[in-house]
Amino acid sequence: MTFSPSSPPGARTVTGAETSGRPTLYAFEVDRAGRGPLLVLWDHRDTFGGEDEPPVSITWPWPAATATVTDVFGQARTVQGRDGQIELPVSVTPVFVTGQPPAAGP
Repeated sequence: MTFSPSSPPGARTVTGAETSGRPTLYAFEVDRAGRGPLLVLWDHRDTFGGEDEPPVSITWPWPAATATVTDVFGQARTVQGRDGQIELPVSVTPVFVTGQPPAAGP
């Protein structure tokens, strides 16, 4: 599934990614002009009780040695890659994964 380039600002395309064996995992790859790719992940859950459930740990293919994972509140952390994959917790709240280092604080 591919969305129009007008989806998020600066995006050329937004494409749904395969989430083998995880029907509740939503994954989208965003191709951004002038910036590296962006991966957006979240676990689709019940509207009312889903926020109370703990995150699930997933493994995702990742070609770089590290990835920066940023939540919707702007909290960024670096995840180490291993054997071409990263492992990260995913919940009802989307996370944004890039190959760029976290922005320096003020």
